[in-house]
Amino acid sequence: MNEKKKKKQESVIAGVAGAFLGSLVGAAVIILVGQLGYVASLSGLIMAVCTLKGYEMLGGTLSRKGAVIACLMTLVMSYVAHQAGLAVSIAREVGVNVFTAFQSIPYLLAGGYLNTGAYWGDLAMLYLFVLLGAVPTLLAALRGEHEAQGLSQPLPQGEGETEESIAVYFAPDEWTRTLRIIGALSMLLILPGVFLLLYFYGQNPRTDAVSLGFLALMSVVLPMTFLFWNLALMLPADAFRWAYARSGRRLYRVELVKLNGCVSYGFTRSKIQLTGIRWSKLSPEEQQQAERSIRKAVWAISYGESEMERSILRRAVLEVANPQLVKENKWRWVIGYDAFSSDGTARQKKLSIAKAYPGFAPVPGTKPAEGPLPIHKGMIALMALFTLTAAVGGWAMYRDDGGTHETQPPQENSLTEYQTYTRPEMEFLLDPSWTWQEEEGYFQDPAGETDYRIAVSTGSTEEMVLEALTDPVGQWRMDPNFEGFSFAHPGAEDGLTEIRTQDGNVYRYEVISLRFRDGTGYQRGVALTEGGIMVMVEAGYGEPKQAESVSRAIEGIFYQMHPIAQGEKV
Repeated sequence: MNEKKKKKQESVIAGVAGAFLGSLVGAAVIILVGQLGYVASLSGLIMAVCTLKGYEMLGGTLSRKGAVIACLMTLVMSYVAHQAGLAVSIAREVGVNVFTAFQSIPYLLAGGYLNTGAYWGDLAMLYLFVLLGAVPTLLAALRGEHEAQGLSQPLPQGEGETEESIAVYFAPDEWTRTLRIIGALSMLLILPGVFLLLYFYGQNPRTDAVSLGFLALMSVVLPMTFLFWNLALMLPADAFRWAYARSGRRLYRVELVKLNGCVSYGFTRSKIQLTGIRWSKLSPEEQQQAERSIRKAVWAISYGESEMERSILRRAVLEVANPQLVKENKWRWVIGYDAFSSDGTARQKKLSIAKAYPGFAPVPGTKPAEGPLPIHKGMIALMALFTLTAAVGGWAMYRDDGGTHETQPPQENSLTEYQTYTRPEMEFLLDPSWTWQEEEGYFQDPAGETDYRIAVSTGSTEEMVLEALTDPVGQWRMDPNFEGFSFAHPGAEDGLTEIRTQDGNVYRYEVISLRFRDGTGYQRGVALTEGGIMVMVEAGYGEPKQAESVSRAIEGIFYQMHPIAQGEKV
């Protein structure tokens, strides 16, 4: 009957509703913190806690099934909150509604209008902090999740057995401290590698499948895998949360925090709900009272006649009946034992016991631990190797070769004869087959049916040139036919690239390409001399296959132009 009642305590539907409401609170915090100019990824902690606690509050309890549901909800809503925060920023900047901005994010990202390094870096950090918030909450909830378990019937009191004869074992802090500290440091070793990887990617973001795959593997998948693995290896360091007691032929595990909360069994009034009770932190008087409370609880369970008292103590005391050694290593024993249900039937379960209790051997024939838990040297080496791999791999994958980009003219423009197009400040050598359209003011390449327009202006700065370069994106980004855009060189939004011309002059330039869903395209190239002369070349074409030849033609125009004013330094 008790078994059925406990199962009814969890309502999955109510839990899902609670998780959703909690995730909305977390999403609101992420968006708000981001709009205030702070690092929104830190709010991932709040997202994880709110979602998990929301499930637990409305669902009644957080079972393993509930934990999976809440974690999936957290992952989805964290992504939605990240996108929504970005959409709000775009809407405020551009002056459109948030829904339109939200829909445009994939196109802006694919086209390079958004900083892809910052986008993926922020998302990775958000999930990292979500993980940091979820793991402690999950561990705390699942530690308390025990299947409704009845106790075997009270034993007849053995000859010579008294409450004082019950052996009690505690885990001193010094036996777990080194493993806990080294484990935490090994997890921190992940962060430098992730930060360096994101830094290199932000300097030279690439959107090809290999680059994005490497970024996802090294910034999300492997760090999360190592984090969960390290947390599993560190579980023996939590031994201070429990004490073990032996009464006659029976073994008991006592959860100190819960026993301290039972009426007439409390032994300390310290605020220990978040940190847990540490034996070494208790005063001598509290230690003595803790031992008396444990013996009293075990005696009541083993030989007591009050079923009500035994049911209350069951929250804090786990009976390990008929323990048998399954396996062991340097850090723990794994024990098989009989777990009794409410109807008295037994079912085999397993329990992991840390080797952190001086003089304690869970099963006859096992050797008690002789000293503090050893550290995991292999994990430290693995984390350091990951950081080195992430840093070196990020540098190699995303490094910008830099330097002067000496562009050679397209092969089809390397002619012995040219037609000259002269402006007051610049002279251009163009393909003689291009025809000048007087009324429209542009050249037409009859071979590719492409129109080229050339404009020259003076008194320009690099900021003005960059603004002119990206101006078409602002004009077209909300058009339904707009697909995306890209620059000829990575990081172009932060500066121009140097080019050496045919006559030896050096100036800076960039080319931007806009793509449309109907297959058409548009390119704009800009070049800036040291004297402040800006040359802008625009071209429109009808098929995607023409994009490369148009880009080469624009670079060819820049390569073969030269200033008219003698002595001008360009």
